[in-house]
Amino acid sequence: MKNLSCMSQLSIFEGLSNKELLMIPSFAQGRLYEKGEILFNEGEEMEAIYLIKSGQVKLSKVFKNGKEITLQLINNDQVLGENALFSDTTHSFTAKVVEDAFICACTKEEFERVITEHPQVGMKIIKTLGQKLSQLTERVNSLTIYDVKGRLVNLLFHLSEEYGIETSQGVKIDLTLTHQDLSEFVGASRVMVTKALNQLTGIVKQDKKFIINEPDSLLSLIS
Repeated sequence: MKNLSCMSQLSIFEGLSNKELLMIPSFAQGRLYEKGEILFNEGEEMEAIYLIKSGQVKLSKVFKNGKEITLQLINNDQVLGENALFSDTTHSFTAKVVEDAFICACTKEEFERVITEHPQVGMKIIKTLGQKLSQLTERVNSLTIYDVKGRLVNLLFHLSEEYGIETSQGVKIDLTLTHQDLSEFVGASRVMVTKALNQLTGIVKQDKKFIINEPDSLLSLIS
């Protein structure tokens, strides 16, 4: 079952038999991407659909003022580039590997065939797109509505929901994030982010990874 290595255990293929999975040979062309590698750049043609089997990919966009904003983190068991199934335009953001990742890829045409033959996969893709759109809309709203502290609070709350692990000290965000990483998320300087974090002392602390004492109390600061 070596050819199934790229497809097995990915949730979008749940329900397909091994025989059906073996009919999608292109997905077996996966490889390890090292931290720092670029999957695609903003403005490039949409040519492939990516399946992140492990690791982490950062989606970012450079705005007219030259500022780079991190839009989203894509982790294991997620799809990337699925917009190509519904549009012939170019990528609207850059995808960069920020944690060594094993990634499988196929062409738009090949994935369209998969969806035609297995509609349940298409439905999962549509659901994934809806979730991403909702998250990106909230990110944009956060950037326009809140000040730096508010944007940081909103970010940490949602990261704790998505990547949080309950510990005796609170909810630990299971990501390795520097102050520079946070600054790229909230669209502010590292100095401003550090200042905002200092204002959250007692609610948020950093011990290798960020720990939120009470996420609901954190969100109440901007509600």
